[in-house]
Amino acid sequence: MSAPWPDHFPSEPENFGKLHVGDIHDDDAQIIDDDLREVDNAPDPVAEPIPYASTKDTIKRHTRLTPISINVDPAWSTPTLLIPANPDRTGLQIKATSATPTATDYVAIGSDPGQLQNVSNVAGKLFHGQTLSLDYHTGAVWVTAGASAGVINVSAWETAK
Repeated sequence: MSAPWPDHFPSEPENFGKLHVGDIHDDDAQIIDDDLREVDNAPDPVAEPIPYASTKDTIKRHTRLTPISINVDPAWSTPTLLIPANPDRTGLQIKATSATPTATDYVAIGSDPGQLQNVSNVAGKLFHGQTLSLDYHTGAVWVTAGASAGVINVSAWETAK
């Protein structure tokens, strides 16, 4: 059986630990302690309010214009939703235009389809050529054909925040 060490090495060299293990002395802790200073009584963290400038008054929101146009046919038997409810609405204009205008052509307008079941007892009548302005109305607007000979175009312009 051969020897565990080659012939030119002694059986156990005198600096075997340093050659194979290295310098196990670690002086990092002493260096860190020299660079950092410990404080025995650190301050208590206090939540302080962060100052900020309010942008509510400085930035003005843009308004939005939504145009809507439908043709109301007198053959329709149920009311039609013209404009859905919008809590940000600031203004609303509705205009009726008949294709074959007569003095009695109108559309019935209401905020609920139930108001338009009987066209003789409606929330409002909008005759040919008239414009209706509804400021601050944020609810829905429903229309149905009243007494008209033909199709009536109903145009609406909604302004909202």
